[in-house]
Order: sequence, then C-alpha cells, then structure tokens
Amino acid sequence: MGLDTYWTPNGSPPGTEDPIVLEFDPPLFPDAYVFDDGWFRAQEYVDLLFAVTETSLYVPTIPNNQIREMAAELDGTPYEETARHRAFAPTNSGPTLTRREYEDLRRMFRAYADAGAQLETSF
Repeated sequence: MGLDTYWTPNGSPPGTEDPIVLEFDPPLFPDAYVFDDGWFRAQEYVDLLFAVTETSLYVPTIPNNQIREMAAELDGTPYEETARHRAFAPTNSGPTLTRREYEDLRRMFRAYADAGAQLETSF
C-alpha cells in the first residue's frame, strides 16, 4: 500500500480540491518519486521526513503552518546530515537518496509552504 500526498489550498477539507500545481525550473528530480503535478510519492520519504522534521505523514492533512515548519527544518538540515537519519530508518528511505533528490525535496517543501499549500495524504 502506498502513501501519496497532494498539495491543496490550505484549509480545504480533504478530498475537495484539485492539487495545486507549481512549475519548477529545473523540474523536480525526474528520475525519482516527486513530480511537478501537485503530488508526490511520500512513501519513499516518510521516514526521512519524520526523522528530520518530527512530523508524521500518516495524518489526513498537514496545515500550511506546519508545512512552513517542516520546510524550515529541511532548509536547516544539510544533505550530509541525512545519512545519520537514514541509517536508523527502514530501508524504504535508505541510502539511495541522492543530493539532488534531497535538494529538490527541500525546494518542493519551501515552494509549497510559500504558496500557502497544505499537504493531504492518501493511504
């Protein structure tokens, strides 16, 4: 079973709004699981995001104020430090995280935080 997340307008009830689509230049890591169509495959990053931000993605909605806090935590955590987090996480967020992938994950959270989006979860 997957864990997909969708960026939607802050405050909207789950499942009532289409995803917010932001354009990224360059596009978000095209060979990984984050896409530029308003959603991303969170299952691949759930453990890392919890380790860095102490926020679980296993909730129906994460409001924008919390997304802003998560973005700040990601911004303040260099790629080199993520190896420590990944060493203690299950293999689904294991050692294959590249620097580009992490930088794009940070870039995505910052952009959607600044756009006022919330994160909806489908699991």
